[in-house]
Amino acid sequence: METADSQAFQLRCADERCNLDVSGGGSDLKADLRLDGPGGPRVTTKPKPVEDGGARLLVGDDALEGKAVTAVLIDGNDRVIAQRRTVVGLHT
Repeated sequence: METADSQAFQLRCADERCNLDVSGGGSDLKADLRLDGPGGPRVTTKPKPVEDGGARLLVGDDALEGKAVTAVLIDGNDRVIAQRRTVVGLHT
């Protein structure tokens, strides 16, 4: 899902860490990881601000290894504007 006002992002994951590289976007963008799709419960403790074109997210629960999660970009109005699915522990 991407809307006209969203910006593209690349997702790279290794073990329980995910790095998002965001091209463009506003200063109020945040990144988050969600279980069960973009509207699901948060996997990280809180959304991380996108700074210097990226954000680093850490999955804080070893029990989630092998589970599908969705990385989301959130705008200043807390709307999900872009998403990418991955699997915790999978190197992408």
